[in-house]
Amino acid sequence: MAPSLVDFESPSPAAAVSKTATVHPFAPLSAAEIKHASDLVRAEWPDKTDVQFKVITLEEPAKADVIPVLEAEATGHTFSQLDRRAFVNYYLRNTVSAFGCVSYQTVSNVRTEQISRSVGQSVQGEG
Repeated sequence: MAPSLVDFESPSPAAAVSKTATVHPFAPLSAAEIKHASDLVRAEWPDKTDVQFKVITLEEPAKADVIPVLEAEATGHTFSQLDRRAFVNYYLRNTVSAFGCVSYQTVSNVRTEQISRSVGQSVQGEG
């Protein structure tokens, strides 16, 4: 599968949060952000595709983006909300294809890249 970028119309949980409170760039993903990331990935596949998620975690922002935030925080100033991104590792059940992707929480899109074409049962696990 070639890398893809998919845009979605639905508002993201991070966008809703950013209107009311600034989330620290290293704060773990909320349950709503994790669900949103999995929904974005599932939307890339046809209905009834059996997606098995292995990990959904915070994709930390680049150091250059975080330094101004940490400096503002240290001096007691407010800081701008950085885009929240989730790294998602998943595979499609009953296939040998594994994928890694970053879902951009604040703009509701996904960039997916196939990371393996031959995933063994030890990686896929049971269930």
